[in-house]
Amino acid sequence: MKKFPILYVVFAGLSWGSAGLFVHFLAPDFSSLQLAFVRSGVSAVVALVLALITDPKSLKLTFRQLLPLALGGIAFFSMASFYYMAIANSSTSTAAVILNMAPIFVMIFSTVFWGERFTLRKGLAVLAAVGGCALVTGIVGGLVFAPVGILYGFLSCVSYATYSISVRTAAKRGVKAVTANTYIFLVASIVAAFFANPVALVKSAASVPFYLVIALIGFGFFTGILPSFLYTKAMEKLPAGVVASMSAIEPLTLAVTGIVFLHDVITVYSGIGMVLILGSVFVLSLENNENK
Repeated sequence: MKKFPILYVVFAGLSWGSAGLFVHFLAPDFSSLQLAFVRSGVSAVVALVLALITDPKSLKLTFRQLLPLALGGIAFFSMASFYYMAIANSSTSTAAVILNMAPIFVMIFSTVFWGERFTLRKGLAVLAAVGGCALVTGIVGGLVFAPVGILYGFLSCVSYATYSISVRTAAKRGVKAVTANTYIFLVASIVAAFFANPVALVKSAASVPFYLVIALIGFGFFTGILPSFLYTKAMEKLPAGVVASMSAIEPLTLAVTGIVFLHDVITVYSGIGMVLILGSVFVLSLENNENK
């Protein structure tokens, strides 16, 4: 049973990593903010239905329990928004590496606020994961310093760390994974609705082929509710810093799907990066098992 939380994180990273394929096909017809709205909206509907079917009483929460979920919902939306802005103002590689430095902030916050042990092994694993992200995304050897893009990337990184801490805080206060995701996505959807122009989104969906509408819904499920549910379940059992670091498997997935489906070319650097990321995941899984 100890391995299940680790598998939750791995599959969450794989699912989040599939976003590259979806965006490749959907971006020509839908804006980044519209995709963020769809991801939150589809996830909110699925999570709400699931919660009502399985345990409707779990939706009744105290203000103390609702507070971190509201913060998590805002952070979930801002994470995606700032990430897209970082890409627009710098490069995908720069934005991805900065975002995946979030585990460092998560581990620091976890150590300060919850007293989780920050071991040498955890520190080395985090450095390996960040280095692997830099290699896999191609930032090594081609980094372009764009102050505005780096600022947006840093904000996306802090938003991701805030989301992780919010989920962990809610779990510590007795909120179930389904309930947490329901409220997080509801809040994210409400916030996104103010920026995504839902009317224009509906018009765009009505004018594209039906398979793109299915892909749009699939994008919301496979990059929204599914990985977030798995991520939240892992947060119930594992330290927040460990979960955040292990989710660095996401850029590895982006690289593999790009190579297999989008005909990207693998380099020596990206190959080494994949090994570093997988190695950090393995090291952190050992850390978790030894702490049980």
